[in-house]
Amino acid sequence: MKKLGLLTIVLFFVYSCSTPKTEKLKEGKWLAQLQVQDNEVLPFIFALNYNDKNVIAIQVFNAEEVIDVDEISIENDSITIKMPVFEGYLKGKFTATEISGSFIKESLDRVVPFKAVFNNDVERFKVDKTPNKNVSGVWETIFSPETEDSYIAKGVFKQNNTKVTGTFRTTTGDYRYLEGL
Repeated sequence: MKKLGLLTIVLFFVYSCSTPKTEKLKEGKWLAQLQVQDNEVLPFIFALNYNDKNVIAIQVFNAEEVIDVDEISIENDSITIKMPVFEGYLKGKFTATEISGSFIKESLDRVVPFKAVFNNDVERFKVDKTPNKNVSGVWETIFSPETEDSYIAKGVFKQNNTKVTGTFRTTTGDYRYLEGL
């Protein structure tokens, strides 16, 4: 009888100390938002999929650009997503349909709140009115006007209905793919 009681206690500890089962993130499109300042957010969309070995792969959509993200680690209910283009990483807690945490860029000592929600029908920007202007074309732009850091750039934009894509070209390069309303 003592052996049966001891075996029961040992089994109880083994099962109570076992690693909790991690909830699996849903496959499909997610709307992510970085809380950049005050009540302003920077939205972006990514697709999350599992390969045939059940490993997560993410594609971030940035105007016409698609950024493949494959450095993703999960431990229990925590996830770390290393962003290859933006020098930082997303770190947070997750459920099947939500991730909350921070975008961390250590080189700038910057931590920005982050949240992503699963939604296959998501749009990056919500539009509730028709545009009254078309901004397609090349625009001369001055960054940091009336300061000693002032410099000229060219804004190159293409508008399709309410969606505007483009870049700012400077003497040292361009600002890559931009998208907005």
